[in-house]
Amino acid sequence: MAWLQRQPVPFYRLLAGELIAYGAASTPDAVTLFCAAFREFASWPDSGFSRLIFSRSAATLAELLDHACAASALVQVTTDELVTVQRRIIAAAILANAGQPYIEDGIAVLRHVLFSHEAEARDRVRAALDLTKLGLQYRDEAAAALRQMIADRDPRAYGRQSAAESLAGLDPQYRDEAATALRQMIADRRTGADDRQRAAESLAGLDPQYRDEAATALRQMIADRGPRAYHRRSAAESLAGLDPQYRDEAAAALRQMIADRDPRAYGRQSAAESLARLDPQYRDEAATALRRVLAARDTGTSGRQSAAESLAGLGPQYHAEAAAALRQVLAARDTGTSGRQSAAESLAGLGPQYHAEAAAALRQVLAARDTGTSGRQSAAESLAGLGPQYHAEAAAALRQVLAARDTGTLGRQSAAESLAGLGPQYPRRSGRRAAPGARRSPHRRVRPAISGGVAGQTGPAVPATKWPPRCGR
Repeated sequence: MAWLQRQPVPFYRLLAGELIAYGAASTPDAVTLFCAAFREFASWPDSGFSRLIFSRSAATLAELLDHACAASALVQVTTDELVTVQRRIIAAAILANAGQPYIEDGIAVLRHVLFSHEAEARDRVRAALDLTKLGLQYRDEAAAALRQMIADRDPRAYGRQSAAESLAGLDPQYRDEAATALRQMIADRRTGADDRQRAAESLAGLDPQYRDEAATALRQMIADRGPRAYHRRSAAESLAGLDPQYRDEAAAALRQMIADRDPRAYGRQSAAESLARLDPQYRDEAATALRRVLAARDTGTSGRQSAAESLAGLGPQYHAEAAAALRQVLAARDTGTSGRQSAAESLAGLGPQYHAEAAAALRQVLAARDTGTSGRQSAAESLAGLGPQYHAEAAAALRQVLAARDTGTLGRQSAAESLAGLGPQYPRRSGRRAAPGARRSPHRRVRPAISGGVAGQTGPAVPATKWPPRCGR
């Protein structure tokens, strides 16, 4: 018990308390401490991970309701204004599902959120769904609340769309109402392009009978030159996703976007990526479009690298071409040190056969006079990530960072952590000792080899953006 109370962070106290309270050594005192830790953690900053931990711990408390403090902790959380609405809904749903005498307390909280105009749309929808799970007798009440959300004319169409989807999901009898609401959102000029596309996708998802209407809405988005090119590309991909019968139509729209000669090379590159994602049969066309981007005189070094990465993402058969384009980026005089390092990482990501070339480029970055201490450390980490045979060189570069007069305290500590991450033969030279989980890994700087697949297909993936973002500072 004393060990539990000594835990410095609410998260650790909660997990430790749960283990003790639900374990073989469970005692009334242990459950009491767990309940106290749960109430404390409930008001801790919210995140996806902490929400997951909270949900699990609340479910554990539901199995300990024979202890008075367990029910009291859940009830207190549902009424605490310092606790997020999402967590209060979770606790309320668990109470309601626990049966008598807790069901009324749980339902009261769900109803309060459901009809609250101050609660966010996602929370009200969640409360509606949790209420309907308690029994068919609550379905009409939940449907009435969802209709109210749709009629509220929330300027954020996403809330109304979510409410319409949830209404249709309650029972087939509400499907036509939901379809009408989604049509109104699509037709409303105030609805943004993203929300209009989502509403069209939701309409198609209600029932196959609405698919043609959704396709018409997406065609209108594709034909509209007002929205950004991104929205037109996205609408084309959504059209193809409705049914295979629309795939060729979507491909034709993307070909037109590629032929538009968007002055920004990235726009043509993105359209080519979208075309490749539709189906493997379009991959060669996409590759041709990317070659044109690479060959264009107005494509800068950054755009050239991005197009090369996209070309490599189409499949191993394009890796040699991509490597040649990346070599051009490395050789260009106007490529800065950060761009050179980035291109070297991309080249290394094509496969081990390119590691030696990438290492040579990274050595140039390390040797360049205009490479700052932060850039030098980053390049050293990338070099170390190529393999153990480069660790000694990386360690030497990191020691230079540690010895440089202009390296700040945080930079020195970070470089020391990177040096220690190379292995026990490279002890930390300076900086405070960090927890093992907090140490920097020098192996994370190299971009991963390209793999994956087009949705619904097998084969190499096409990156949705220029490349998976690098970890690091």
